This record gives sequence, C-alpha cells and structure tokens, in this order.
Amino acid sequence: MEVPRDLPSHLLTAFRVVGLPWPDVRIAHFDGVLAELGEHPEAQRLREHVGRLRTIQDAFFEHLAELADDHDDDTMLLTRHRDEPCVTGTREAWAEAAAMMLEFHTAITTFVRALLGGPPAVPDYLAASPAWVEARPGRGIRDEPTAGRAPAADALLRWREDPYGPRICVVTGSPAAGKTRLLSWFSYSGVWDWSGYPGPAEAAICLRGRDVDDAVRDLAGQLKLGDAGLAALEEPAIDRPAIDRPVLVTVADVHRSNDPERAFAELVLPLAVHPHVRLLVELSRPDAAEGLGPPAFVLDLDDPRATDRAAFTAWYDAERVERSPFTAGQVYPSPGLAAFAARAVGADPGPDLPMDVRVARAWLDGLSPDGRAAAGTLALAFDPLGPYTWRLLHCGRHRDAPEAAARGVAEAADRLPWPSRACPRTPSACPRWPRPSPRPWRRTGSWPPSCGAGRSRPSCPRPCT
Repeated sequence: MEVPRDLPSHLLTAFRVVGLPWPDVRIAHFDGVLAELGEHPEAQRLREHVGRLRTIQDAFFEHLAELADDHDDDTMLLTRHRDEPCVTGTREAWAEAAAMMLEFHTAITTFVRALLGGPPAVPDYLAASPAWVEARPGRGIRDEPTAGRAPAADALLRWREDPYGPRICVVTGSPAAGKTRLLSWFSYSGVWDWSGYPGPAEAAICLRGRDVDDAVRDLAGQLKLGDAGLAALEEPAIDRPAIDRPVLVTVADVHRSNDPERAFAELVLPLAVHPHVRLLVELSRPDAAEGLGPPAFVLDLDDPRATDRAAFTAWYDAERVERSPFTAGQVYPSPGLAAFAARAVGADPGPDLPMDVRVARAWLDGLSPDGRAAAGTLALAFDPLGPYTWRLLHCGRHRDAPEAAARGVAEAADRLPWPSRACPRTPSACPRWPRPSPRPWRRTGSWPPSCGAGRSRPSCPRPCT
C-alpha cells in the first residue's frame, strides 16, 4: 500500500494497521498550482476543492494520531490490535471516506490538468522547476551526488515529483557520461537492487547482457502481472491483471541488452504507451525518444547544464594522481572518462585522437606489460568481475607464468576507479556498474542502495499498555 507523502512519519504504523488506501495528495503541489494560476477565473473554485481535500486529510490524520496515542506509539501493540475494535472502528468509520477521497483527488487532478493546458507540456527540468515542484526536491536516503552531477540529479527528481509533466524521462549522453550510474542512484532508495523491490509502486531493471525474455519475466514479476508478462498491459483479463495504479519503472542499459531492438520493441514500448506507467529509460541517442510516442523529457548528460563545473573540477582534482597528463577541463563533463583519466600515468598520445582513445591509451601505457595483459582479460568480460574471478581467468589464460599473471591483475586493479574513492549509490566516477552489493569481493569496477470528521472512534477494549 502506497504511503502518502503528507503523512507524518510517526503515524506510519497506525496508517498501515488501519490499512485503508489513501491518495498521495501532496497539498503543497496544489498550493504551487494556485500560485501559478494567479487571477485565473477558476482559481477560486480550485482553492475551495483543495481546502476540502486538506480538511478531510487533516481529520483522518488526527484520528490516526489519536489511535497511536492510545497505544503509546507502540508499533508492536498497534500491530497486535489490527483486528481489535480500537483499530477496526477507525477502519470502518473511514472506509467510505477513503474511497470517496480517491475519487475526489482524481477528479481534482484532472481539473488541474485542464487548467494547466490539457496534455502535459515538456518542461525543461534542468532550467527550472514548475511552480508546484520544489526547486530542490528531497533526496530521501540517497547520498549527495558527486562528480558535479547535482543539477542532473535535481532535474530527475523534479521530473519524478511533477504530477502534471510528461510520463516519460529519457536519460541519454555519450559513452561513459554516467547514464546508468545516475539511474542506479535514482532508483536505489526506491528499488532495492535491480530486481525485486517488494512494493507495488516501483520497479527497476538493468538490461545489460540480458535476454529480453528473461528481462520481461523479471519486470512482470516486480509489477505482479502474472505469467502473461507485459502482454497483460495490452490485453488484461480476469485471470491476467493489468496495471491499474500509477507505477514508476526504471529501465537501464537498453542498448547493451543481448538484443537492443527487440528490447526496445517488446519491453520499452509497451511501458511507454501505458497510461499508468511513468517510465525512466536510458537510451544511447537523444533522437530515440521520438520513437516512444508520448512526449518525453530528455535529460542529456552531455548538456553542460547537467554538471556543475566547479564541483566536477574539485572532485576530479581530488581523484587525480600527480602524474596524470589530463586536466579536469579536458574530460568535463564525463565522470566515467574522468575516472580513468585521473588514474592514467602514461603519456597523452596527442590531440589528434578522440579524448576517450587518448585516455584509454594513457591509462594502458602506464601499466607494465603484465598489467596490460591483465586489462585485456578484463576487457573480455561483459559483466563486472571480482578480483578473484579476474585473477583466476587471467592465470588460466597464462598458465605458463601464473605468478606474473597474478601480479598483472593486482597492478591493473590498483589503477581502476575503486568505489571506496567515490561513495556508492551516487552518480559518480565509476565506469562499470554492477548491482549494489555489500560484498566487497565483487567490486572490481563500480558499485554501488470532513467525510470522517466528527465521528466517534471506539476506544481500545483493553488497556493499551
């Protein structure tokens, strides 16, 4: 059951024990809309509707507060009394009001969309926030972004918090721009790992190296669509449920799946056209957003506005080894490229080559022949490897000199961007990015995780102590 954002945190247990669905009203959103409308002829009508919403919600929360107080805010006691009259009385008193509140909130939201101009426009969330969205939305349990990526992170959160904006956000940018890393940061507080968040309102999946059928089954399981998979989105049946509630779906690394075209057609498109799905998707090219159908906010990480240059420079200078031939200005605004450039100690091969080639060659040239051979073995792996697996594979390829092979792995690993240098769960420098894991032996590369007012409420039939 989704928890409304307006609910005070100390009432969470009481809300869940009562167990009534309640809309995510977010009164502050409507206050922002009213400020935007100004002297609009319908503003007063909306103000009255919002006042009614506020009154009903405040009354419900007051009843929850009384329920919590009667049980001394004891979580276990409240849970044990779930089916006792002290709780069932509140549930029964507010059941009809909760159902009406859902319909009322939906009607007001539709009314607001019409006042704001019908179909949602596509705001530039990098430039500014709409009046009804905070300029800097709360980040929850997410860490502060590193590598100067706070503007991109804020833009992504503004898109998420805007109930009247486009349903789709496309994150794009050049290779090593940090696209997947940003999606990992975004979904980590709402989706535990890339498969299996227990709540019904969010789902996330990374397609890197995955078959489409396997990915579809994974995502359908998270969305609780049953055996029909994503086909249930288009043809719901009694025994094959469709999505009938707003959900947020994050899809990363579409272009790195085993079959990108099929992944786009069979996974991304069905999600994009479904009216209840808010889709955050990583695509390799900005123009790919045109094939999704509905309007989309495109967050291009190559846009200089997506990266705070001063913060990026400070981060890079802190990461850079003394002998690196590259400055922050040369690798701005690409955190993935910068992560290697900061640790490259070889010579810059010259300005005639693309910057990614220059960085790669300088990084490799700074290694011994054994280290370069170990890096070659790592390059053969599609998914990130842990040091032990890397060493095992490399020594297996060089059975005639296993000790030298092991030294080469140790040397190359020491030059890789380790996550200890940049906080996991943030859009930072790490160029490779497996699922978040607490196991340090898997960290080569990056890693990251008044309808009810006035009614009496039955008191507890036994001492609530």
